[in-house]
Amino acid sequence: MIRIRNADFLECDPPVALGKPILLMNPPYGERMDKEDIAALYKAVGDTFKQKYKGYECWIISSNHEALKHLGLSTSKRLTVYNGQLECRFFRYSIYEGSKKAKKNNPEV
Repeated sequence: MIRIRNADFLECDPPVALGKPILLMNPPYGERMDKEDIAALYKAVGDTFKQKYKGYECWIISSNHEALKHLGLSTSKRLTVYNGQLECRFFRYSIYEGSKKAKKNNPEV
């Protein structure tokens, strides 16, 4: 089942999902925002992923490669795609409980 909503991402709770839930996001690239605002937005998105989206695969498309660094997460897959003339990155983040080191040492966690 696919659910599409237009809402403030930082204020919403994720829907309850069966199976492996996937979130697709196309946040602002910063073409019309100040550099500091876009960095803060991407940091807030990364924090929200970590706090609310455990168990999700979160995909983000963006042409702002610097802003993507502010998510504070490691990618599990990277693709180069184009949105019109803009060269974009389409990154997958597998969100899980705990740290990557703890998960590697105990894959059942």
